[in-house]
Order: sequence, then C-alpha cells, then structure tokens
Amino acid sequence: MKTFVTGPAGIGKTTLLARVADRLKAAGVRVGGFITLEVREEGRRIGFDVLDLMTGARAPLARVGEGEPRVGRYALKKEGLMLAREALLRALNEAEVLILDEIGPMELKDEALAAAIQAVLESEKPLVASVHAKSAHPLAAAARKTAIWLNEENRDALLNALSEKVLEVVRGSA
Repeated sequence: MKTFVTGPAGIGKTTLLARVADRLKAAGVRVGGFITLEVREEGRRIGFDVLDLMTGARAPLARVGEGEPRVGRYALKKEGLMLAREALLRALNEAEVLILDEIGPMELKDEALAAAIQAVLESEKPLVASVHAKSAHPLAAAARKTAIWLNEENRDALLNALSEKVLEVVRGSA
C-alpha cells in the first residue's frame, strides 16, 4: 500500500502526514521516516528542518543564504540530508509503516538520500508520502501520477481515510 499526496505549497501536506503518524503511533503502530518542518523567523520562512519520526531527532535541511548544493534560494545542509537518509533506512528495518515528507527537489538533490527514497518506494511496507507538485525529477513525477490532490475540502476526510486504511493494512498483515 503506497499512498501519495500532493498539492500547492502551504496546503497542509506535512500537517496531514504528521497527523497520520500521530494517529498510527497512538494505535501502537511502529512508524518511521521523516517529516520536513518549516522554520520561520519574524514571520518569514527561512528554511526547513527534518524530524525523524522514530527517534525525534531534528536537524536543519535547508536555510536561506549562501552554500552548496542549492535548491532555489535555499542552501542544503549535510546534517539534515544525513538525518533524513538515516531515518528512512532505520524505518525500512524497524518500522511497520513508512512516512516520507517529501519526494521533492531538496530531498532528491542528494544522491544518498535519493537512493534511500528509491529503496522506500521499492519496499513492500505501507507508505504514506507527500510529493512536490512541480518537481520534474523522475521519482517525483512517477509518484505524482497516482497522488491524491490535497485541498482544504478533503484534508480532514483524507486524514481519517488514510489512517484507517493504513491500520487495516497493518492489522491485516499481523
């Protein structure tokens, strides 16, 4: 079972995945992977952090400013890329359900992280992932073909449906 969600920036993809993860954890499911959190300063977005869903570890993924590699106005940070990769690899070994936020330009810019994303996509474990709405990368484009378009009208219903569907799959395979 692989479910992908996409939609415009700020629509709530990360919030949806975090809430699905919370519901699954509350039901006793081992959830792994990562979510990407906005970092704001004085109301402006200055970057993103990665949060490992199994360990709670958090590291900077990208910040506005100088540095390489770059995606748009953001410089990617090694520690965040490494934490995201480790979170996915740990989840492949230890989790019952995988959460991946997101299959997008920042995450796919790093070869090692892109390889971990590919391994997650090839895994038989249930996966709930967000996909960047515009990324031309082949992994993002392929995932987007079956993605559900997230909007304000379907967010709450999708939270319930995804949580229930994943629980059914996990309990059915137990």
